Order: sequence, then C-alpha cells, then structure tokens
Amino acid sequence: MALRIDTRQLRKTLEDKRRKVKASAFRGELETFAAKVLTTAMKITPVRSVSAIRTAQSKQYDHRINYIPSYHTLENPTLIVNEEGEHWLYLDDKWYAVSYRDLPPEAEAVLGDLENERSRRMGKPRAQFIEERAQARFLYRRVWFEVAKSIGVTVPVSANVQAAHSRHDPKKAPPKGYGQWRGGKTVLSISVYVPSLETPSRYKNFTGREILAKAISIHKAEFTRDVSKKLASLIKV
Repeated sequence: MALRIDTRQLRKTLEDKRRKVKASAFRGELETFAAKVLTTAMKITPVRSVSAIRTAQSKQYDHRINYIPSYHTLENPTLIVNEEGEHWLYLDDKWYAVSYRDLPPEAEAVLGDLENERSRRMGKPRAQFIEERAQARFLYRRVWFEVAKSIGVTVPVSANVQAAHSRHDPKKAPPKGYGQWRGGKTVLSISVYVPSLETPSRYKNFTGREILAKAISIHKAEFTRDVSKKLASLIKV
C-alpha cells in the first residue's frame, strides 16, 4: 500500500485548460497596463522651459517685424529695419536707404506694400505672439494622450497638454500619436506610433522609443503579476 499523488492527469488537465485560454481574455489587464504606461510616458516626457521659449520667440518676433517678407531668405523685394530703426529696401539687386533719401516712384509703390505688411504684423503684440507659441511646449507630451484616445484608454491629462496645438498650417502640423490593437487569439498587443518623437529635432534629445521603454519598465512587474493572477483564475481546477 502507498499514499501518493500522480500529477500526470492534473498536468494534462491544466495543459488542456491553458490551450483553451485566448489572449483576448487578458484585454482588461493589457488595457490597464497601457493606461499606466501612457500616463507615465506623458509625465516623463520633457518639455522646453518657459524662459527658453520666451527668449527664443522674442527674437523670432523681432525677425518677423523687421524682415519683410522673410528673415531666412533675401527676397526681391525685401524691407529690413535695423536696430537703429533705419529702413532699408532691397529691390532688383539694389539697396535703398529709405530713411535718408527719396525713392524712385516704382520703389515707393513696392515700399508701401512692404510697410503695410510690417504694420499688419506689428498689430499682434509681442506678448501675444510669444504666448501663442509657448503653449506648444506641451506637444511632445500630448502625443501620448493622442495614443490613449486612439485605443480607447482613459488617462489623466493636464489642461496644458490637452490644449497644446501646433501654430502651423494643418499640413505642416506634426503627425499625431496613435495606437492600434492587434491579435486576440494567441497574442494580443497594442502597437504604439509616435512619429513626431522619432523625428530628429534641435528641440529635443530623446526619442519616443526611449520614453516608452522607460515607462514600460516601471510598470512591467505589476503587469506580469496581474496576468499571472488572471491566468491562475482561468485554469483553476
């Protein structure tokens, strides 16, 4: 006689139950994991300092009102107002010192159009110009909020992040972040795309992959425990 336990049948039963478990059964756990990861990614994504933006954009404002039409290229024609307040007109490969001499009639007409454009640009105060651009410092964080929305996950988001927008024409606006649910039978995953964080820029020294990897590492152990508990409940004999 003997007292014993034979686990062969138990193992077979457990293995049968395991095979019947679908990845979609863990959708809730993956959704919770995604919410925590995206919330953390949003928090740890750097933003530019307000003072740095204000300094840079104040300079941009000067360029905007003192170089008509563009600071970046010398167009024909161009109006430049230097630090002494002197107005210079570039027209047909010639420079005219507007502040000190009379201009030919054709140059006067061109100058009038450029001066009108300068007045239009100066109609927007410096403080307003800077503030409109300062809010964009939260755009890098906003992409994680966009990913969450696209996959139907709710995450806490600040008013600054939620309101952040590009000042550019929509065609030039940075691409939005987004995610996509995949699989469900043996594998269930969420693909995450944040193209604006992968594009090299002088304004950042990080990538979306780096931020996401760090956020995942913070919550991975908890997620693994949750999945193990769920699996144990599903194959309970």
